Amino acid sequence: MRNSFAQQLDSAASEDSSIRLLVGDIGYRVFDTFRENHPEKFLNCGIAEQNMIGLAAGMASEGLKPVVYTIIPFLVMRAFEQIRVDIGINNTNVILVGVGAGFAYDKLGPTHHAYEDIALMRSISNLNVYLPYDGPTAKICLKDALLQQSGGTPSYIRLYKGGEPDIPCIEKFDHSIDLVKNSKSSKVVVTHGCIISMVMDKLESAENDFSVYALRKLNTAAVDSLLFKICSRVDATIPTVIVVEEAYRCGSLYSEIAMRAHELSIRVDLKGCHIDNHYIFDIDERSSLIKKYTPIDEVIL
Repeated sequence: MRNSFAQQLDSAASEDSSIRLLVGDIGYRVFDTFRENHPEKFLNCGIAEQNMIGLAAGMASEGLKPVVYTIIPFLVMRAFEQIRVDIGINNTNVILVGVGAGFAYDKLGPTHHAYEDIALMRSISNLNVYLPYDGPTAKICLKDALLQQSGGTPSYIRLYKGGEPDIPCIEKFDHSIDLVKNSKSSKVVVTHGCIISMVMDKLESAENDFSVYALRKLNTAAVDSLLFKICSRVDATIPTVIVVEEAYRCGSLYSEIAMRAHELSIRVDLKGCHIDNHYIFDIDERSSLIKKYTPIDEVIL
């Protein structure tokens, strides 16, 4: 996912002289090609993330198109005030890219886990929130974020570390939703991020058939479209919708689906599989942490 993102950014920078990449002292191997091709467009801001956000906002105000890249806790949590003020309140067209979603930095513990970032970033008005789940969707999300940036709108892209398998897509809807498994049953799984590969593995041994939708962009319009599509494509008056996320439930996709279903008077049997709202101190592999704290088996099998 990171490499695909870097490839797409390198290609975009070759066509747009106003793009600038700002990093917080990370991503050297990932951006080696970018640095070689565009040395004047790469800026290492060091471990000064708050200053990096201010610098990016200033560059954007002068007509440049900054892309800010660093680890999610250092970007979202450490610099949240600057994101809120310099980008949110001023509606500054900066693209923020956080790497290490969910348990991606598994063995580094709770300081490096990213459970809360979706809720925090969705609280910033006018900020697009992108949730790619593999390399190809990372490219799609960056392309769309760059279009939004050209129109004056900021974005946040949530990446994992790398090595995620590509997930075949059956059908794409509304620039935000992918159908990755089709079924006429009344059971639907909705997810985002690279936890989708674990969902697909679990469904191979599930007794019941499921449709699977993945969201690449989380906003009200996408969730409304998703709910209408689910209700029109399943053979049930009240479909079962299971939301699987590598994040807290609060402020996430589950919360948005629950709210919009209520407001639109759409009846769904909504279930969730999330990280409980507490910090996790286990030092273990990501797959083991997900098995223990996001028990997909309990809601699917």
